[in-house]
Amino acid sequence: MKTNPPSRLAKKLISLSEADNWEEAKNEWKMGRYYHISEHCSCLCSSKRVHDMTVIENIFNTNQMHICNSCASLYFGIQESLKIESVVRRLKKNKNSHMDNTCLTYLHGNGILGLFEFKNYELVRSSRKDAFSVFYRQRINERIIHFTNFANKSIFEKIEILIAWSKKMENPHCISVFVEKWKKLADTGQVNIAWLDDFIEKNEIALSPFTKQDKELALEAIQGQVFATLDIEEYFWSTKCKLTKDLAKRILFPFCIEGLEDGEVSQEEAEKEVMENMRERERELWAFYLAQQQDSQSDSWDEDNARMNKIIKEGIAAQEAGGEKKVNEKENSVAIEM
Repeated sequence: MKTNPPSRLAKKLISLSEADNWEEAKNEWKMGRYYHISEHCSCLCSSKRVHDMTVIENIFNTNQMHICNSCASLYFGIQESLKIESVVRRLKKNKNSHMDNTCLTYLHGNGILGLFEFKNYELVRSSRKDAFSVFYRQRINERIIHFTNFANKSIFEKIEILIAWSKKMENPHCISVFVEKWKKLADTGQVNIAWLDDFIEKNEIALSPFTKQDKELALEAIQGQVFATLDIEEYFWSTKCKLTKDLAKRILFPFCIEGLEDGEVSQEEAEKEVMENMRERERELWAFYLAQQQDSQSDSWDEDNARMNKIIKEGIAAQEAGGEKKVNEKENSVAIEM
C-alpha cells in the first residue's frame, strides 16, 4: 500500500476518524460496498471522472467515505472492489457469464446470497447447455447487478432502516414485509418507493442516525429469511428425473400387487414400500447428477437418461411378468377345478 495519499483525501479521512493522523486513521476503515455509477462522479484523489467507487466505513463510528476503486486498492489494500467491478462489467455485457468466489463471498456477506445458493451456483457455474443451469446462473447474476447499482443504494439503505426499526419494535410481520421488499429490490431492481416513504411518514420513523448496531440488526433479519429462488434439487426431481406418480406406479406396481396377493401387507404398507423404493432410486440419480455437474467437461444428460430408461424398462418388464404369472396361476386353478 502507498503511504502518501493526496492531501484532500487524507484530511477528509482524518476528519471522519477517531485518530488524528493518517497512519492510525486509515486502519479504522474497512470496505463497505462497491457501486457502479451510470453518471460520472469524482474522487477526492483527483478531479478525474470515474464510474466505479468503493464505500468505506469506519469501524468505530457510522461515518462513510466514497472513494474510487484505485484509491481503495492503493491506500487501504482493498482489492475486492476492482475484482467485483471487472465481473459486473462483464455480466452487463453477457448475463450468461459467471461470477468468481470473490463476488459470491461479497454477496453472501451482504445477505444477497444464501449459503445453499452459494453452493448451487458453484455447481452450475460452468455449465453452458443445461437450461436450468443457465437460468439459475443468470438470476443470481442479476442480483449483483442490481445490488451494485448506485441508483439503488439509498433505497437499499432506507429498507434496511425499516428492517432495523421493525426489529426494535419486535414486529415479526413488518420484519418479514420489509425483508421481502429488500430481496425483491435485489432480484428485480424495482420496489414501490412511494409506499416506503408513506410508511415512514405515517410512523414518524427517523432515517438517521443509522448506527452500527442498526446495520447488524438489519443484516441478521435479512440473512434469516431465504430468497424464494427455485431450488436446484427441486428442479432436478421435477424435470430431470421426471418421476411422476404414474411412472412410479408403472415401475413399482408389481411389488405392490405381490405383497397384497400374499395378504401379508396392507395397502398403506405397500404404498410406503413403493415410496421407499422410489426415494432410493432418486437418491442414486441425485448423487449421479451432482457428480456430473462438478465435472465441467460433461454437459450431457445422456447417461442418466439411459439409466432412467433402464429403470422404466425393468419396471414394465416386471409388471408384464407379474401379469403373466397371475394369468397362468388362474388357468391352472381352473384346470384343477375341472
